[in-house]
Amino acid sequence: VVQMVTDEATKKGMKEIKGSLFKKGAKLSKAWKERMCHLDPAGQKLSYFTKKKADGDGDEFGDLHGEIHLRAVMSVRAFTTEMATEQKLPQGMFGFELDEPDRTWYLAVGEAALGDAEREAKRDEWVTALKAIMALTGSEDLIKTGTVRKLEGKYRKTWAKRYMVIDPVTQT
Repeated sequence: VVQMVTDEATKKGMKEIKGSLFKKGAKLSKAWKERMCHLDPAGQKLSYFTKKKADGDGDEFGDLHGEIHLRAVMSVRAFTTEMATEQKLPQGMFGFELDEPDRTWYLAVGEAALGDAEREAKRDEWVTALKAIMALTGSEDLIKTGTVRKLEGKYRKTWAKRYMVIDPVTQT
């Protein structure tokens, strides 16, 4: 399946995108931090790196900090004004979110050298590319989520409500 998607991405002319995005922390620190990002359509992932200090070699990518596997992403949405306020998006940034079953990722374009219209266009470029990869992989059709009731307990059996994720391809 991965090889077929890789070939299809090449045929459709999908290109890698590299650039600076701000990512909102998920755990203790909810601060927006600048990360160098690489969208790889063939690998179906968005990798983010620490920003390397300027050393003159032209490569701003530092150490790999994490990856978002696009096959698990259920939707991509550009921020509305209300969403930007709720997520405390700094002034002049244009954000978007990636929804997974167990996490929502918040990312934003905030390059100071660009004007508002350019930042918004850059954000739209990221969102369009992400949606194209999701449509190609069919990720919105692959993963099903919901709640089920399950009988639990060794000695005292009780019914518990549990959140489940099912991937029809692997049947897990």
